[in-house]
Amino acid sequence: MLNKQPEIVLKNQGLTTRETGFLNWDVIFNEKVTRTDRGKRGILYTFSFQHPGGLVNIDISDLNVSKVRLERLIRVYKARYVAGLR
Repeated sequence: MLNKQPEIVLKNQGLTTRETGFLNWDVIFNEKVTRTDRGKRGILYTFSFQHPGGLVNIDISDLNVSKVRLERLIRVYKARYVAGLR
C-alpha cells in the first residue's frame, strides 16, 4: 500500500517525520544532509538528525527538493525558532 504521508514537514516550530511525529527544534540537533555514492546503484542522499529518542535517518534521494535547498530550509526554520518567531 502506498503511503501518501510526507516524509518530512518543516515548520517554524519544528519538524514532523513519519518515524518521529512532531519534534520541536529545541530537541533536534546534529542535523545534516549526506551524500553516499553507491557505485552502480547511484547516489543516496540522507537527512539525519538526533533527538532525545535517538538518531533518525531519512532517505531524501527521491524528494522534489535539492540537498542544498533542504539544508538551507532547515537553517532558516531553526533560526526562526531560535529568534522567537514561533
